[in-house]
Formats: sequence, structure tokens, C-alpha cells
Amino acid sequence: MATPAGSAPARRERVLVIDDNHDAVEALAHFLELNDCDVCYASEPLDGLTRLAAFAPTVAILDLGLPGIDGCELLRALRAP
Repeated sequence: MATPAGSAPARRERVLVIDDNHDAVEALAHFLELNDCDVCYASEPLDGLTRLAAFAPTVAILDLGLPGIDGCELLRALRAP
């Protein structure tokens, strides 16, 4: 995507996707990558928490019905200092 002369390029969003549906994760990741996002994804909540520190996302997309820990509880863990 071209930027007007003299303007800074748009910041790429860093998106962390956590969902236990592998097909949905891959489709969403592909869509986000086509729209100029850096994407990291995990299918297990604890794997997502591990990837959080290394990837430093600007956006997180979470499945609410994850096995072992629901999306709301996972969000609280992601937001914890």
C-alpha cells in the first residue's frame, strides 16, 4: 500500500490469535497477513501466554471457549502486568 509523499508509513499491527479451531486460526491468520499485519497464533491458551512475551502484540483475538481456561480468564492473564 502506497503512502502519500512526505507521510510516514502506517504502523503494522502485531496480532496474536488464540483459538483451538486450527482451520479458523489459519484462515484468520492468512486474512490478517494479506492485510499487512504481523501474526502469531496459538491453539492452546498456555502456548498463547508464552508467545505473548516474545511477540509483544498490539492486538489479541481470543476464542472465548478455549479448553482449560476460558477467553475471559485468558484476557485477564494477558493484561496482567
